[in-house]
Amino acid sequence: MKRFGIIFICIILASAFVACGSVIPQGMDKKTYEIGKNALEVAENYDKGLISKDEAYERINTMANRLEKLNLDDATAQRKNGVIQAVVKLLAIQIRFDSDYYDTIDDLKEYLGLK
Repeated sequence: MKRFGIIFICIILASAFVACGSVIPQGMDKKTYEIGKNALEVAENYDKGLISKDEAYERINTMANRLEKLNLDDATAQRKNGVIQAVVKLLAIQIRFDSDYYDTIDDLKEYLGLK
């Protein structure tokens, strides 16, 4: 019985930790959130030297285009998608032209509720 209790508590704690890392901001579409997180990951990989500038630009620019094509019914989700799209597009341009993009990464994290 003790073993069952310990296993049960471990499962509850593990699920709580997993849930804490992926809280989508209120009113934001899940696809918008996921694309924004993916753009952050690409930017971080570029910053670590794992991918080239051209690859980072192409991948992030493609994500911005995907955000543009999302059909969202909710007005709040549309506004939040527009903000994320603009920031992701700015990030792509800054990477392409070797501009400082760290503030943009911080802004994207904040908009996604990751900061």
